[in-house]
Amino acid sequence: MILKLAEVYRIVRKMSTRLTESGRSFIKYISFVNISGRILADCGELLTVRNQLAGLPASRDAERVWRRSVSPQVRNLVWSPVSDTNTPITPVFDGKQFRTVLGHFPTGVTIVSGIDGDQPVGFTIGSFTSVSLDPPMVGFLPQTNSTTWAAMEASGRFCVNVLSREQTDLCWKFAKTGNEAERFDGVAWHAGPTGSPIIDRAVAWIDCEVAEVYAMGDHLFVLGRVVALAADTDDDGIAPMPLLFFKGTLGGFNAEG
Repeated sequence: MILKLAEVYRIVRKMSTRLTESGRSFIKYISFVNISGRILADCGELLTVRNQLAGLPASRDAERVWRRSVSPQVRNLVWSPVSDTNTPITPVFDGKQFRTVLGHFPTGVTIVSGIDGDQPVGFTIGSFTSVSLDPPMVGFLPQTNSTTWAAMEASGRFCVNVLSREQTDLCWKFAKTGNEAERFDGVAWHAGPTGSPIIDRAVAWIDCEVAEVYAMGDHLFVLGRVVALAADTDDDGIAPMPLLFFKGTLGGFNAEG
């Protein structure tokens, strides 16, 4: 593990008053070695250097004294495994296995909608996530070659519609390719605060402005700043139950605890 200098300073700022000069000396040593681009990989060698910096003999008694005198953050720096980040580990799986294993993680199902000119556009997205509470931010990951994202990106706005288990047909309709112009045919919706479509009877909707777009392999990560949101969109006190995706199939949700 190669520590960035900023990370070391962040740890130091959180140190309690229990941090001793020996701890500070070791932190300074870690910072110095990081600047040179390398941290010693052998824990025994780190322990020897640590004790030398603290003016202590390299003995088990000294080790126990040092462990009691510094905070857990410093001790973790000493005993955390160290690896050379310049040597990436070669994956021992293929794309099919990757998809199969990740398919065991259940997700909700959303339709991310937007406006292309004056026309509604949207697509099914499972990779939606909350990002930040303050400021309120969410994100999703379209494929880099998504024509739907390309169509809505220019507006700088989007709305996340969380589908209910009664909206399975919409999930598949908005997931298909080649029908982009007809996806909203027969779908009841109204414009949200940003102008993006809010699909009627969705479990919830989150209306956003695009904050940043990052390239992530064969996907993009679209970070959105939330400007408005709501659940139980009919305000009848009975919110629809969500639609879930698991191992290539759709289903509902039953609370068990």
